[in-house]
Amino acid sequence: MVGCDETHSPQSETHNHGPPTQPLNWDGENPRPRPTPRPNRPQPYSQRAASGSLTRYQEGILGALTKPADEDEQFLLSLLSAFKRLENLKRSEVRMGFQKLLHEAEFGPQ
Repeated sequence: MVGCDETHSPQSETHNHGPPTQPLNWDGENPRPRPTPRPNRPQPYSQRAASGSLTRYQEGILGALTKPADEDEQFLLSLLSAFKRLENLKRSEVRMGFQKLLHEAEFGPQ
């Protein structure tokens, strides 16, 4: 019988039955977790205003607000609610009447 001075104990085994741990760095310590990359988000309004830059959306809104009102567009839009109240057949007749009037105004009566 060969004698053995070492005794078997559960503490000497290196099986880990708990949750997984982070790998150790060269110093034997857990490294700090890396920050997750943040998606590119637009700057807050105060920072953009300070830098003088606007998003395309803001530029579009600003352009629409500073554009002078077109009187013809406003007139035609004022007719829209009455036009929408018409029955489909009447609406079609009015539409054709508009087109006829515009055609005669542009090219003369035929």
